[in-house]
Amino acid sequence: MIDDVVMLISAYTGYEVPMDDMALISYFWKASEKEILADINQEALPDALDPLHTRMTAGQYINARLGEMVGDDGLQTIGSITEGKVSVDITGDSPADRLKSLAMALCQDGGNECACFRKIHW
Repeated sequence: MIDDVVMLISAYTGYEVPMDDMALISYFWKASEKEILADINQEALPDALDPLHTRMTAGQYINARLGEMVGDDGLQTIGSITEGKVSVDITGDSPADRLKSLAMALCQDGGNECACFRKIHW
């Protein structure tokens, strides 16, 4: 399962996950599993939620390693340049903005998959 997370990260970002980060991915794996289990109020994760679990773990890792993925130069981009009376506004997403958006999308249950497995307290 963790191998799926590593493959997803590589496929989305082209970033090769170092072997030293396996402990971090394992931590995110367990944390996202607990988050899903708390949401659905069950003791075991249904197999149908494995893709969501993998995506959430990948998103958390991407968010944590954003600096390494885009480099320090890619984290901050200028929004405008002013030289005398001439001003130029720079629009468009930086690589860091795109990765942040990707990480946020991966971490969310956008399709509300968990709702299908939610067990209600009575």
